[in-house]
Amino acid sequence: MADGEWTRRGPGSFVELPPRTTHTFINNTDAPVVWVTGWRPEGFERFFTDFGVPATDGRAQDRSVAEDIVARVVQSAECYGMYLSPR
Repeated sequence: MADGEWTRRGPGSFVELPPRTTHTFINNTDAPVVWVTGWRPEGFERFFTDFGVPATDGRAQDRSVAEDIVARVVQSAECYGMYLSPR
């Protein structure tokens, strides 16, 4: 989803988003999916080190959106160059 509009992407797809684009993604299938992601500016990978939940965790998806993690992300988003859109 980019700026409120959902689109489907298939194998080998590429998406480039301009700065400040509100976005998310989800795998709505039972098939495993691999996302390869790059960041600009360099250093954004620190966000995943600070907030990521290992995929090997049996409850990774639930834990990744747990209230405490979301609250920490909201409080520090701008430190990672992210700007949250008000609802």
